[in-house]
Amino acid sequence: MTFTLYNAALCVVCCLISAVTQLLTACVVTDNKPSWRGYGWFALLLTSHALLSTGTALKETLLIMPLSIAFSILPFIIHFRLRGWQLISKFLIYYALLLGGETVIAIIWNAFRVDEFMEAMAYYTHPICIVGQFALAAGVLSITWLYAFLRRARQNRESLMMAGRVMRIVLLLFVVIGLGCAYPALYQYQLFFGNDAELTMLYFILPALVALGATYLMQDIRYIILYHQNRELRQQQDIQNALLHRSRMFHHNLANILCGLQGTIHRRDFDAIDDYCQDIVKRCQMINNENVQALRQIPRPAVTLLIQQKILDANEAGVPFYVHIDDNLSWRGWRDADMCQLLGVLLDNAREAAMASDAPYISLEMHNLRSGMELVVRNTWGEAQEKPQPAVDTAPSRGLGLPSVQALLRRYPRTTFSLYHRDRYVEAHLIM
Repeated sequence: MTFTLYNAALCVVCCLISAVTQLLTACVVTDNKPSWRGYGWFALLLTSHALLSTGTALKETLLIMPLSIAFSILPFIIHFRLRGWQLISKFLIYYALLLGGETVIAIIWNAFRVDEFMEAMAYYTHPICIVGQFALAAGVLSITWLYAFLRRARQNRESLMMAGRVMRIVLLLFVVIGLGCAYPALYQYQLFFGNDAELTMLYFILPALVALGATYLMQDIRYIILYHQNRELRQQQDIQNALLHRSRMFHHNLANILCGLQGTIHRRDFDAIDDYCQDIVKRCQMINNENVQALRQIPRPAVTLLIQQKILDANEAGVPFYVHIDDNLSWRGWRDADMCQLLGVLLDNAREAAMASDAPYISLEMHNLRSGMELVVRNTWGEAQEKPQPAVDTAPSRGLGLPSVQALLRRYPRTTFSLYHRDRYVEAHLIM
């Protein structure tokens, strides 16, 4: 067929769409972030390959496969700068994902027998090929998402097992529904063709298979419920063990503290006695049983364990840490990974600022709102004498971590973030 300017224009548009798909797939495989520079390389090489292969009829020869591989591997060399075995392994995974997505979409197209549509996709003869590129992108990105999910799940056997259970539930649902739909059709088939011993046996086999699938379905659902309950119990056990360990340490040192107090009293130095008592008060502030009770109100184990670790870090630095959580908290926080990153930045900055204060103090509050959740991190900063007000952080003249917080806030436009400076306290306030 003749390759006209009209076909070339459609080819360029399709290649620009396909370049986005291939860039995102390559970034997932290589663990890199998408960039305009990377998109430019993919778009340039993909367009050059398509125009060359279609315009010179190379698409109909055996040279199309090595040519396609050569143009596909160039972005990994030029943009991602991969070499050696890493280049080969990453490219093979990337190419397998592309072929997998194209195969899935091709099976769907063949099922509908749209030969004209396939020809338009191959030779850019009709604007419908643009729609086909979006469909192809959906197929490739779906396969890529599945690959990324399984890669993350493989790092945690429990997550992989949970994913298998969920997939089996979906499969069993399809099987049970399919067998249920086949049962009336089998009855109509028997009425039309007369009685048959084999069909009569199927009447007993199909209900048995449905019952068997239903039992496995209920077993998997019950397993998932027990898994979540067990994870919450382990979280509570970790918190209680940490409290018990620190309480034992405090009880072990209590006798030594009292002996030291007795020696100080015998010296009749009231200033020394007062200093010693103040030191005891600060030590007692490190053990706060109410924190454990408050953490139980947070329904997210990952967030709870992060806060627990930040409490231990603050206590080791000699900074009292108090947690106040509303009873029956309606959790409206972000995804666990983003929420942990946010709290990690805010609490680390609060600890650094409080350590520079002569009255260190940190508090974390979570409150229910009518249609949201309020999160407040409050801490002291600086010395007793006057200092300039902090501009952008929980510690004066610091910007540690706040760029990452701002980047997170862009993902959640319905969250408001405010930073206040009130006397010797700095307060980070979020409404989610």
